[in-house]
Amino acid sequence: PVLIMHAGAIVIIAGAVISSFGYMATVNIYGGDTVSMAYRWDLQQDAPLGFDLTVQSINTEYYPIPVRVGVLQGDRKIGLFELKTGQAFTIGQYRVTVDALMIPAENLEFTVADGTGPIGTADTSGRRDLPPGFPFDFKLVAFKNPVLKRIWVELELSRQGAPFVQGSAEVNSPLTWQGLTFYHTNAERDQHGAQYAGIQIVKDPGEPIVFTGFLILTGGTLFWMYDKRIG
Repeated sequence: PVLIMHAGAIVIIAGAVISSFGYMATVNIYGGDTVSMAYRWDLQQDAPLGFDLTVQSINTEYYPIPVRVGVLQGDRKIGLFELKTGQAFTIGQYRVTVDALMIPAENLEFTVADGTGPIGTADTSGRRDLPPGFPFDFKLVAFKNPVLKRIWVELELSRQGAPFVQGSAEVNSPLTWQGLTFYHTNAERDQHGAQYAGIQIVKDPGEPIVFTGFLILTGGTLFWMYDKRIG
């Protein structure tokens, strides 16, 4: 068992040495933009990726948000409803579902249905896709600060405009391709409100060897414990 544990430690060290031949690169990309270079921390400068990297979209999902919705008919206030996004209220013959609160625009989106099913959508910015003569308007009166549930980005790798890999990356679930791992590290907005995502690209050729070493070390430890128990 001791020899096995030492062998595992040697494999771990060997994997760490091999990992030193990899690299880490970082880049900030606006949603919908494409880059072909990133900052290589081993070279201390920007370097070509060898492909084009596109952030197709930056997506956020929040836990249900408590909101207050005012319902108007012309200039007359008809009702005030307090509920959470994903829930619904009834006004007249209509059932109104509060679909989502768009952040940071503070725009509340609705789906309206009658007895036959959905008839259209609307939001508090004034957009309406409802039958002519629909009598009500909606106003966002108040809401509680949303709590972020998850955030992720949709990525695309391409060469000369021809995509060859598409996938998503989020915390604990990066995108991997041919020895490269794409991590989503952050999402921020610039001074103009435009959103961008931080992407970290890691090449670690020694990672599988390190994990193999840990397995060997664990096996040796369990063998040693079993041997001690039998002895």
